[in-house]
Amino acid sequence: QAILAQIVFDPRDLFAGGEPALPGMARSAASMFDPEVMAEMRRQFDAADKDGKGQLDATEICSLYARGCVEPGAGEEEVQKLADRLRCQMDTGRSGTISFDEYCFRFGR
Repeated sequence: QAILAQIVFDPRDLFAGGEPALPGMARSAASMFDPEVMAEMRRQFDAADKDGKGQLDATEICSLYARGCVEPGAGEEEVQKLADRLRCQMDTGRSGTISFDEYCFRFGR
């Protein structure tokens, strides 16, 4: 939960259809962000990567983020809808996991 407080996520960034909104995905994250930003994103990613495999489970992490973004008292359906849209946006390779680059393209600002 400590990670949620550090990540900037605005649900309005998601397209209504849940399509990816990651311009420049063909480039690596390192070529797009300052070293300080990369270091902070790496710290956050590594804190969420509990098993140390370098990938985050897309369903699990998107559900966690969605719960932190909806209004208090929101129903499970609203949480799931937001989590699904976020997963579609972040997991651009549709692998079921979120790589460090996918994470950076979504949360790097």
